[in-house]
Amino acid sequence: MKKTIKFFSMAAFAMLGAMTVSCSSDNDELLSEQPVNKKNLVTTTVTISFDDATTRTLTDDGTTLSNKFAEGDKIVVFYNEETTYSALRAESEALAAGDISADGKSATFTITLTNPKSASGFRAIYPYNMAKTSISIINNPSEDEYTVDYSKLATQDGTLATLGTQLNLAMYEGFLTDGKLPSFMLANKLAIAKFKIKDNGGNYVTNTITQLNINDGPNGYQVRPSKQEVIYVAMKPVATSQTISFSAATGLMNYNRSVTGKALTAGHISPINLTMYPMASTATETDKGKLICADGHIHAYDTDAACTADRIALICYVGDAGKADASSDNYKGLALALTDASTSAAWCSQKSETCLVDRYSTEQTTDMAGITNTMSLVFNHDHTHAAASAASNYKYNNEVDAGTHPTGTSEWFLPSAGQWKKMIDACKNVLGTKNSYEDLRDGFSGVGGTNLRSDTYWSSTEKSASRAWRYRFNDSGWAEYYKDDVCSVRACLAF
Repeated sequence: MKKTIKFFSMAAFAMLGAMTVSCSSDNDELLSEQPVNKKNLVTTTVTISFDDATTRTLTDDGTTLSNKFAEGDKIVVFYNEETTYSALRAESEALAAGDISADGKSATFTITLTNPKSASGFRAIYPYNMAKTSISIINNPSEDEYTVDYSKLATQDGTLATLGTQLNLAMYEGFLTDGKLPSFMLANKLAIAKFKIKDNGGNYVTNTITQLNINDGPNGYQVRPSKQEVIYVAMKPVATSQTISFSAATGLMNYNRSVTGKALTAGHISPINLTMYPMASTATETDKGKLICADGHIHAYDTDAACTADRIALICYVGDAGKADASSDNYKGLALALTDASTSAAWCSQKSETCLVDRYSTEQTTDMAGITNTMSLVFNHDHTHAAASAASNYKYNNEVDAGTHPTGTSEWFLPSAGQWKKMIDACKNVLGTKNSYEDLRDGFSGVGGTNLRSDTYWSSTEKSASRAWRYRFNDSGWAEYYKDDVCSVRACLAF
């Protein structure tokens, strides 16, 4: 059955509002003369009206941005075939210039349905490229996963032009009447997010963003804008209960931010003004004393009140790439957890066997292999290494699984002797005024953490078959202790 569908009033940006359909009898005589199962031509006129135009029309600097039909536009209908009940896909003919009228606000589409089942369900999708190119289900043409190509939303360019012509999804689901399309209303199915982005210094950086990643849990979107003052993104609706995570890159800086309680509603344009925070990976030496949050961004304590992420680690050292841990040429910084992982853990359950391949008996502070040491100790199944395990499984609050670490950092580990030394030296007269080990020891309470104890802390550096190195924060001394003795543990991150 061949059907012609005519759409009016496509003026609004989001293709929103109600559509009223009436069937013309212009071709009734022709239809009655055609035999059964021949393709019949039925002209259907659809009138679009708009409700709540103030929230459903995008206005920028006083100029209303609207979407109009253009040559080449198509629509797709999924429906059931009469005999086999198979779900079929029908794509309209492309619009020609003569099909478009009313300054682009109306157009006539021609579409052919082959032997449609008389009263079966159908789904109409506009624009056509948001519909999947094939369908493989029986008697259910209205399922999203089989009809809508949401993968088209995964990568976007952030421009209004692309969004309006290719991603502006509108649909209707209903039932055929005697194999004909009934009256129906198209509804917009996506939320439109309009981004303007500042750094945490209050400077707009939107036009410097080269990549914006958005994740609401089940859905992820990657946007690659090009020097745009505003970035537009078509997204599935988001409930206030969901957390939306954002990461952005400028080529020089990486930023991150998480937002909760922000609803994105289908058919509405939601301005999102983000203050983004730099990622730990972009930290410099001047960022010592700042905090790393659960999503991997950094900022000074109490300077960014809008931050709702958990603050979990204190940056204690930043140097050149590859200098923070021997496991990677990229790690340049070290951060200590804001609280202890343990106050009484043994280094090893045995004290007469070598646990690591390398031992540092005299130059212990040259060992920068904290990550490798910890992994080797935790997964050495011959005996237990409580200190390394406590660090590896550090849990920074009651709502987070043990071992969870921020985006862009290493997993938690027990710092080596060399890493302890780097952090102690780097924090002198930075976290305090004493220009000594006490500055690191006492530098946590002022940023919402717990100071290191005036006691001994294990490193992951092995001294010998029976001993390992630990540092005394009561008198600034290194000591080699029996491995089955107990000391405090503070977990570390590399970034």
